[in-house]
Amino acid sequence: MSELPFPVTELTMEQQFKIAALMGDIEKAPPEAQLEACHHLLKYNFILKNTVNRLLGSYAPDTTGADLSEERPSS
Repeated sequence: MSELPFPVTELTMEQQFKIAALMGDIEKAPPEAQLEACHHLLKYNFILKNTVNRLLGSYAPDTTGADLSEERPSS
């Protein structure tokens, strides 16, 4: 089984631009709309987390009790 790739932890330039544009819209929105946007973002974050957990659970072997302190070998 091949190793899992390292996660991507940076945004693309396009994603950074979209965030900046959305932040401008959110700052202008009424508090109710801001709260609704926050609620939806939290919901989608949890959905993404569940999806990634399911994907990793079906892809990676069970590592319960495994010593994960060792460094990964470089390719």
